[in-house]
Amino acid sequence: MIEIADPKVDEQVLQSLSDDEKVELIRKHPDLAPIFTNWKVGGGLYLGGCTGLTDLAPIFTNWKVGGGLYLGGCTGLTSLPEGLEVGSDLYLNGCTGFTSLPDGLKVGGSLYLRGCTGLTSLPERLKVGGYLDLRGCTGLTSLPERLKVGSNLYLEGCTGLTYKKESDLPKGIKGKVYWK
Repeated sequence: MIEIADPKVDEQVLQSLSDDEKVELIRKHPDLAPIFTNWKVGGGLYLGGCTGLTDLAPIFTNWKVGGGLYLGGCTGLTSLPEGLEVGSDLYLNGCTGFTSLPDGLKVGGSLYLRGCTGLTSLPERLKVGGYLDLRGCTGLTSLPERLKVGSNLYLEGCTGLTYKKESDLPKGIKGKVYWK
């Protein structure tokens, strides 16, 4: 466990930290996140509950997360960086600050957006390899025609959507649709 009383320490020291130490440091001092630009994460990354984290663009410069990325409960987040690629699951449940997701977002596993009440749109070419969980996304009014979902789509509680029958939904959904 790393303890830093003064987070304004030498950047070389910060770069030499292990991945676990970097994550812990970002959780305690979100303002240091931009220092870790070219950080390669082969496995998963857990930053859930970091309410002070507001912008991932500086963190994810030249980043690809090979495993899952967990940001659930990061209520201060308002956006994700363009072109973000997550090899496994992306957890954004309860991130109420989002209104949209970036173009070019690719998620190899499932995308969890449950309770993202501020979300009003999805990118036109969103590709999700697994499930897409939009339960409780009350601000959504439509789904993009080019949406690709490799498994099930969960729409329960999406009161802003006006689709009357499953055949009205985008055709790129491979699994079942749960919406009632």
